[in-house]
Amino acid sequence: TSQLRKYYMLICIGVGFLIFTWAIAEPPGASADEIHHVIYAASAVRGHFMLSVTSTVPVPAWGAKVPEWILQIFNPNYSQSHRLSDQLVNTSTYVGPLPPFYYFFVGIPTLFKGSLITFFSMRLISALMSMLYIGYALSALFKFKRGPLALAGFFLALTPETYFLSSTVNPNGTE
Repeated sequence: TSQLRKYYMLICIGVGFLIFTWAIAEPPGASADEIHHVIYAASAVRGHFMLSVTSTVPVPAWGAKVPEWILQIFNPNYSQSHRLSDQLVNTSTYVGPLPPFYYFFVGIPTLFKGSLITFFSMRLISALMSMLYIGYALSALFKFKRGPLALAGFFLALTPETYFLSSTVNPNGTE
């Protein structure tokens, strides 16, 4: 069993490395709804859980204007004096009716100063949550002593889309 634990840990570390690398390598806003998930995470961690289909929620100014803020970061003429503030402003999002558990944890970095590090911290928390779910599924394979065919099926199920969604601010990666 110690040999199985060793393989299990190596596989989890390998999958985690792939997800974390993907999270850092993708440009901000890479997934279709990532910006709206950032907005919902910033509002959920501040206590705005039950939202309708389209809701107006208070979030930091940098979170309300994520696309503009990201474009400024990647502009060579950008200076820190142009950074948007952390003052709360109202903005709208359409991802409100989703369960807040995921968003609460991913939104924690938004409680601090808004920066590119904040954005990528949100992604890394999302990636960590996805990695834990993948590790749990993998542990079930090892616990019930399924053969190599089940393990091959497990890795075939981890398509590039799984890694992509796991590495963005998007609850689909944990699903």
